[in-house]
Amino acid sequence: MDLTIRRYQTFEQLRLYCYRVASTVGLMCIEIFGYKHKSAIEFAENLGIALQLTNILRDIKKDAEKDRIYLPLDDLKNFGYTEHDLMNSVYNERFIKLMEFQVTRAVEYFNKATAALNKEDKGNMFAARAMQHIYFRILKNIIRENYDIYHRDVNISKVEKVGISLGVWAKYRLVYG
Repeated sequence: MDLTIRRYQTFEQLRLYCYRVASTVGLMCIEIFGYKHKSAIEFAENLGIALQLTNILRDIKKDAEKDRIYLPLDDLKNFGYTEHDLMNSVYNERFIKLMEFQVTRAVEYFNKATAALNKEDKGNMFAARAMQHIYFRILKNIIRENYDIYHRDVNISKVEKVGISLGVWAKYRLVYG
């Protein structure tokens, strides 16, 4: 899709892209990690969408530099924010409202993933859960920076990633070990 599509009109089109680029990876991984409950499939699908939406929000500026806009054009229109604004890194109240809406959508997918994961399958999903916590921290950083992804780095350091991963690992060792 990245070879031919540079814009998505609707969220449903973007959701399909997220599913294809990220959820499918999660679906392959759960087959490798193993699971007991079919709800792990729903976990992988929703987590993939949440992770990809987070990537999109973090990378708006980088993608614009490549003439790509992943935010649904319908959403831009609904918030009065134009493609021209996005391509020119216009940071204003309309952008903040648009980003609040997008972050809320991503959080909903994180929550759906968490709700779908059966307790018995959590031990096998350490890597996926570590990614979930890392990417959720990125969303928190976007919020902390008042959604200004144009002028501030909202990523997290390797040290933070390792710390989050170790925290998830320790929790899993203690609870499921």
